[in-house]
Amino acid sequence: MKTLTDAGTKNWGAYTVKSGIIASKWRAFYNGNPYFLVDCKLFPGSSGSIIITKATGLGSAVGSFEFFQFLGVYSGEFYRRKETIEFDEMTLIRKETYNIGIAWYYDIIEQIIN
Repeated sequence: MKTLTDAGTKNWGAYTVKSGIIASKWRAFYNGNPYFLVDCKLFPGSSGSIIITKATGLGSAVGSFEFFQFLGVYSGEFYRRKETIEFDEMTLIRKETYNIGIAWYYDIIEQIIN
């Protein structure tokens, strides 16, 4: 499994590629929600990144291309609130993350778009 992000450039040819694994049962809704879990350390701002895998001819990913299959879209990660720091007009929240991300299944994305 790989995620691609634009890497903050204006050039669409420059991507950041991260590797990870699917951390929940594929095609099963996690806790009743239409997403799966990924075990991958991503950067803040990675939400919206596509998740792909090498094409094997075995999966049911609808976004199949010659070299990869589109699995879903990364939307964030689970975290635990660790500490709240109050300033005059601002509140900072320190988070402890587990490096377990949430990715929405490709067909849910298609339903939202259509």
